[in-house]
Amino acid sequence: MAIVILAATTSAANSSEFRVRGGNDKVTIVADPPLAGAEQCDLDLSTDGGTTWLRMQDGVLTATIAERKFVLADPGHYRVAKDVTASATALKLEGRCKLL
Repeated sequence: MAIVILAATTSAANSSEFRVRGGNDKVTIVADPPLAGAEQCDLDLSTDGGTTWLRMQDGVLTATIAERKFVLADPGHYRVAKDVTASATALKLEGRCKLL
């Protein structure tokens, strides 16, 4: 069952925050519908409970990634930053995590 972490929008926006515990827990981040052209989503990490954010990886989701999803297994407090998109795009998580 997928959890919506960002409702469908064409605007640039940050997702809800979520925590991955690590170990056997992992999540898959999916854009719905898939991104197109140069659109992308980036992964941010907070080490202080969501007060400040560090860009962990640019382009974790892009239109050119064949799988069109990103698997995250490293423990941490995360959010996904979505760029402006032509189509209203939602972000979803599949797997085990805790929304914050």
